[in-house]
Amino acid sequence: MSQQANPMIDKPVNKMLLRMAAPISLGMLSTFLFQIVDTYFVGKLGSDELAALAFSSSAYLLFLSVFMGLSVGVSAVIAKTIGSGHRDNARGLTMVSLGFVLVLSVALGFGARALIGPMFTGLGADATILPLIQTYMGILYLSFPFLMLGIIGCLLYTSDAADE
Repeated sequence: MSQQANPMIDKPVNKMLLRMAAPISLGMLSTFLFQIVDTYFVGKLGSDELAALAFSSSAYLLFLSVFMGLSVGVSAVIAKTIGSGHRDNARGLTMVSLGFVLVLSVALGFGARALIGPMFTGLGADATILPLIQTYMGILYLSFPFLMLGIIGCLLYTSDAADE
């Protein structure tokens, strides 16, 4: 049985580190820049709108953190599978992971969308801000599958990048 070259050992560390870290860094940077740009433009609309965005940011960051944690776990499992020489199993795990994330993000997006009123009222949103939160979060929750698949996909790419 021939030994396949391991780029983690054979290639320079700085090139492998950059190749693996660049997609993650860009993804995280774009996620947080989205919040900064959003805050700037919503702030121009008024203080009620900015308050609605502040409430919404907490829920957004909660979901984002859950999916980032999930993506790190999935990435580690797939990287370990690739490292043990089971590329076909890793491809299967990748597809199962993407399917799971799609189903989970759709379910959480629609579930959270249905609970916007009680959730944000419980957090202290008053009657003037709640309709603004519902408008903003209603759209954001529906976009979760695309956002979460992007996060998971980026980390799955980096777990596979070390093997190329």
